[in-house]
Amino acid sequence: MLTADIVFAQPPIRDTVVYLAGDTISYRELADIVDRVRDTTVTRIEWSTDFLADQLRKDPEDTMRKYRAVLARTTGVAWPKALSYNAGRGIATLTAEQWACANLV
Repeated sequence: MLTADIVFAQPPIRDTVVYLAGDTISYRELADIVDRVRDTTVTRIEWSTDFLADQLRKDPEDTMRKYRAVLARTTGVAWPKALSYNAGRGIATLTAEQWACANLV
């Protein structure tokens, strides 16, 4: 929905980064959501940022290692939701828990 809104935006959006924003949650919060929604307990194995950086150094072309190393940082990858395209246009997004309730039950 957001992609279509951006593609057909007036005036047209060209040659710029478009920031979208939804939930900003930790891996732990994601596991807690899955636990609640699925009424289960997922296995949690904590990987330190040092461990993830070391794994990335061993295979710097591995996309999943890149994501893990970046997303696990305390700063993560986020920007103010209020400044995002969807917030500026009043387009609501699902929370991670809302999505899980709709798709994981």
